[in-house]
Amino acid sequence: ATAAALVGFSAFLPAILWWFLAQKGSRDGQFPPFSVLSSLVRLARSMGGAIMGGLPLYVEGIPSTLLIAALGIALAAMAGVVVWHWRGIGDQRARCLFAMGAAAPGLGLLILGAVFNNTPIEVRYLSFAMPFVGLLLAGALTAPMAGGVLAVQAVSIAGLLLAPQTMQPARAAARAAAALADGGVVFLPRGNDGVGVVGAFAIEAPPELPLLLIKGTDTTDSIRAKTAGHRRIVVVPLMQDDDSRIASTSMLAAFADPAWREVGRHDRVLVFERNGPR
Repeated sequence: ATAAALVGFSAFLPAILWWFLAQKGSRDGQFPPFSVLSSLVRLARSMGGAIMGGLPLYVEGIPSTLLIAALGIALAAMAGVVVWHWRGIGDQRARCLFAMGAAAPGLGLLILGAVFNNTPIEVRYLSFAMPFVGLLLAGALTAPMAGGVLAVQAVSIAGLLLAPQTMQPARAAARAAAALADGGVVFLPRGNDGVGVVGAFAIEAPPELPLLLIKGTDTTDSIRAKTAGHRRIVVVPLMQDDDSRIASTSMLAAFADPAWREVGRHDRVLVFERNGPR
């Protein structure tokens, strides 16, 4: 069965390899450069976040540090329980399949990082391992332990839904931009994939809000040229990768000009109006 599965997977590998090689170097700056130690730390943190949620995000200071330590101990204890009760988790074929499914996303991200010299380790990618992690825990944990894990996860889900710390930056920025636009145009950085910044902002923004995308290659002069015919500009410097950081910096520099004055700001949004005629 294992050999048949490997043969089936191998049929898709050439196309997958071609697709990844075609993208090599196309998104420099989206993730930090690869480092074994930092990647392992990031992997452990993201895996913990995928299993137990982002509870440390909901508090600040010393309580956050204590919560990180407590969750780390809990995760280590759960891993120890799985190892201790390994032979009691289904039959040998089932537990090996669960273990491979739980480990594959993390190992795959490490290999991709080493090949492309970046660190593409995020909770969203590790979520593919969660069904298999759940099956391992279901077979290893006692009822009270499983109840405790479910309680922590329930609190995490509630925090994810309700806590302002988990709100996507694009949502808050889009709301502020819509409130401050007053007939003006929103200048938004494109980002290096054209999706992560723009897509999230566009989904949250009202359909009638006019958007103008600024690339990392745009100069301050070319940005100012795009303002022709507009008296009010809303600048949204969302800095989520190298390109969006460069574009955001250029946008702010373009309006640090005597022809423009800042008339308002809110959270991640700045509003400029033209001095004199358009």
